[in-house]
Amino acid sequence: MDAQTLKLLKIMSNKDTSETFSASTDSLEAIRDYIETVVMDIQGLVYYGEITAVVAATSLTADGLSGYGTNFFAPSDGDMWTIYVVEADGAAPSGEYQKCTGYTTASGLFTYGAAFSAEPVVGDKVMLLHPHIAGVLPKLDLIQGGTETIQGLGDEMDAMLDIARTDSGTITFDTAGSEETLYEETDTTPFMYAGSWIDFTSANAGAGEDTEIKLYVKIESGGTYRQVWSATYLSVAVPSPACVQIPNPDDGEAIRVPFYNVYGVKLTATQAAQGGGWNSLDHEHFDAKRGS
Repeated sequence: MDAQTLKLLKIMSNKDTSETFSASTDSLEAIRDYIETVVMDIQGLVYYGEITAVVAATSLTADGLSGYGTNFFAPSDGDMWTIYVVEADGAAPSGEYQKCTGYTTASGLFTYGAAFSAEPVVGDKVMLLHPHIAGVLPKLDLIQGGTETIQGLGDEMDAMLDIARTDSGTITFDTAGSEETLYEETDTTPFMYAGSWIDFTSANAGAGEDTEIKLYVKIESGGTYRQVWSATYLSVAVPSPACVQIPNPDDGEAIRVPFYNVYGVKLTATQAAQGGGWNSLDHEHFDAKRGS
């Protein structure tokens, strides 16, 4: 721990931290315990304790939080405090909070209106937050005072299209006239097809080895494939350059990628005849789907 952090702890606790622990020799556990017992125990606004028993889904007892007086944390005027789970070994319900609906001073028993997403366990750390402090919690994740929350923006990010290479490989033909699938993608929500590349370098362009590439799309969820483009290669020689963009913008067709709002895409290749031998084509494909 550096000198600035020690100074900050000293200011927060109003104590000389150098007399409490050593920055060079004390363990992190000792420093954490110090923070818990001195810095986090801000009496009057925040009370800190450790769960000693979980009585039911909506009640627990906490060590060090008994004896504050009948209904201290849940007064009859309805100005209830908030139970905030500070630490639960990094798992739920860490960071969650519930309104304190009842308090028994003799035992330190707290009840709350609704269960946490996961039940706390003995040893979890909790804070009791004064209503004026707790009122800030729902606003902590608002972005610069606006209405968007971090969670909301995260959901929007997940819904955005994320382009990636979704498939690649090599196909070697072995049957004349057989239409082989190079790439296929479908979804129940619309996505974008950004195009493909086909590398004819390994092709030998022998007699009759014309290879037709076809592109199909679905324009509705669960719909039928419709052919929207085709081109034939190797009719004279290996294309130059040998790596061809699909659909090819230079083939005279009006079609261009990317295709937006499609529900299915399929790209196929068919070698007309064996000719001088079966050809091998390297290929890769790109699309953009929600958060994937």
